[in-house]
Amino acid sequence: MRSRPNGGIIGRPIISSAASANGTWYSTDMAQLVQQYRWPIPPIGVIIYNAAGGTIYTDSANNRKYHTFSGNGTFSIGQGQGGFADILVVGAGGAGGGGSAQSTGGGWSGGGGGAGGLIYLQNVYFPQGNHTITIGVGGFWNLYGANSTYVQSTAGQNSSISISGTGAQYNAIGGGSGASFYSYGSVVQSSIGVNGGSGGGGGQYVGGINQYTSQVAGGSSLTDSIGTYNGTQGYNGTSPVSEYVGSGFSYYISGGGGGGSGGSGSSSGAPTGGPGTAISFLNMLGLGVGGYIAGGGAGASYTPFSGGSSYSVPGGSGGGGGNSSGTNASNSPQNGAINTGSGGSGGNNGLGAAGGSGLVVINYRYQ
Repeated sequence: MRSRPNGGIIGRPIISSAASANGTWYSTDMAQLVQQYRWPIPPIGVIIYNAAGGTIYTDSANNRKYHTFSGNGTFSIGQGQGGFADILVVGAGGAGGGGSAQSTGGGWSGGGGGAGGLIYLQNVYFPQGNHTITIGVGGFWNLYGANSTYVQSTAGQNSSISISGTGAQYNAIGGGSGASFYSYGSVVQSSIGVNGGSGGGGGQYVGGINQYTSQVAGGSSLTDSIGTYNGTQGYNGTSPVSEYVGSGFSYYISGGGGGGSGGSGSSSGAPTGGPGTAISFLNMLGLGVGGYIAGGGAGASYTPFSGGSSYSVPGGSGGGGGNSSGTNASNSPQNGAINTGSGGSGGNNGLGAAGGSGLVVINYRYQ
């Protein structure tokens, strides 16, 4: 029997896969799909002809084409037996949690939104036909309840590739939203950091200067239980932080950072978002931020003391929303970058920021 480029043997029902340190999964043997779906496929390495869909970039130096989908669409192969491609699927980022400042000197710091789940697979088979691409919308905030006084941030939506003729579906789960809190009179409403591709950060309420009344946890990273790929897609959100930074009246009450596709947010000091994942072709295609994608949103941070200084709290690499800490709970939450799947930052004395929309990139040899 003929050997595959990865050392497997054509026709043997061997599952061969490897996971990188940041959770990215690489498929290196298609025998499982042959056995599961009972359809013939060519050997790995067969190129794709006459494909359409999305924004196409041709890397002629390496004989590869890249189809980028920033919105819903169709990847179509019009002739031949199909072929193999590498896929990047990124779910949309979750929104940061919101909160309110209290006249007693206390307040709430919302958690950062989690990044959308990230799936990067090599040697995925696409037969001839039309394959559905779905791009998730980033999480946002809602005002609800009596007089629209409660804040509830939402998780990001899933992004996916559905391959016709095989039943294969790759679902990148949307990022979890950050913990939220709002009060109206004597009524207090709160929610924990939500689970997602990466979890949203936790949050913290202070009922008066240094009088802690409530802390809520960050969310966890989820795996997809119904699609073809069920490996790790991201990291957990972190718990809230309370500590002195610098000298004098610089006591900061912070929400937790949202998880990123490459790691968890900070659990001490400034509540930064979790880092994103570096993908080699992002800069070439003008995607991501600095070669990274799917970073977590920063947690909100403030000091209840008028003498406290401000400092910048960055989001995770790859487009996670950051903000600036503030005196008396003022800050400037930032959205996750569009089409990076990054989380929005948490807020206090107001609303958290929106998560970034998702992304799909399919690339393959064309000659």
